[in-house]
Amino acid sequence: MHAGQGRPVPPSVGKGAWLIENQVFLNVDEPGKGPVTYEIPRVAPTGSPRLSVSAHQVACHLGVDVAQLLEANASGSLGLLHEFDESHRRLILRFTLGRLRYDVVTRSPDDFSGTV
Repeated sequence: MHAGQGRPVPPSVGKGAWLIENQVFLNVDEPGKGPVTYEIPRVAPTGSPRLSVSAHQVACHLGVDVAQLLEANASGSLGLLHEFDESHRRLILRFTLGRLRYDVVTRSPDDFSGTV
């Protein structure tokens, strides 16, 4: 489990739960947005953008509903691997739930600010 995984995000951030506290969260507020949104917080402990990941899209691709996804996140059974591919300037997020896998590939937060 990652630090803070499954804890609710504060209302000032949105509605959802942390995947990695203060860095990556499942957003349940905006089902119509792209899979990943970079958000520049007013105050961030790391000073870097947070990633808002659409809980609706992750749930859909893993074949569960949002409530099940949030439960899996809280219990630690939702896996998240992340790596930065320097040669292509992209971030790869790999979600796993049991034998299911969903990969999100997005540009670096240094290259883009907004929905990816």
